[in-house]
Amino acid sequence: MLRVIDNTGEDYLYAASSFENVDDLNRLQAELLVRLDAPTKATILQIANQRGVSMSALVREWIEERVDLPATAAR
Repeated sequence: MLRVIDNTGEDYLYAASSFENVDDLNRLQAELLVRLDAPTKATILQIANQRGVSMSALVREWIEERVDLPATAAR
């Protein structure tokens, strides 16, 4: 079993067979889909417009600031 701890400190147990080692991060690609309710989307759009960037650029910036990604995985 592997214990996974989320950003709130809550932990979960998963079967180790559900995971695999990744030796080459360059070939690892992931797609993230986030569904937002209309008020949240409007707020993000407003912030992006104030900053003069797209919504996706703003969200990428937030992810880069808050998620500790290996240097090879960034962009």
